[in-house]
Amino acid sequence: MKPKFALICLYTDDNKILLQNRKSINKWNSEYGFFGGHIKRNETDLQAVIREAKEEIDINIKKKDLIYLGTVKTPVGTVYTSIFISKLSINPKDINVLEGDGCFLISEYEYSKLKLHPGDAFRIKLIFSYLNLKI
Repeated sequence: MKPKFALICLYTDDNKILLQNRKSINKWNSEYGFFGGHIKRNETDLQAVIREAKEEIDINIKKKDLIYLGTVKTPVGTVYTSIFISKLSINPKDINVLEGDGCFLISEYEYSKLKLHPGDAFRIKLIFSYLNLKI
């Protein structure tokens, strides 16, 4: 169960999550998704998610601020993805998005209206399940 991808989900105190607007970099017929990406050779999923956060949203995430939710295979496809979450410590308007067309916060009740890859829809449900448990 070696992961191929690592993603970061930043969340707020009121359990909203940050999504990336991917309209200009749409690869899988989805317009929105998570920040993150491929795990490079000789890189751990933790190292990858820290690197990707810097590359995509110019945020220096520290290991101590990350919660590892697990490595999952979505019901569609055969790829494993490691999921990390961290509390959002800055205003989303102050995030310098370096890949994609911006970012925005979304609640559990809003995500079903978005054009998402089925894998991201699956991962969003997992993340909201965790966030609801921690209250």
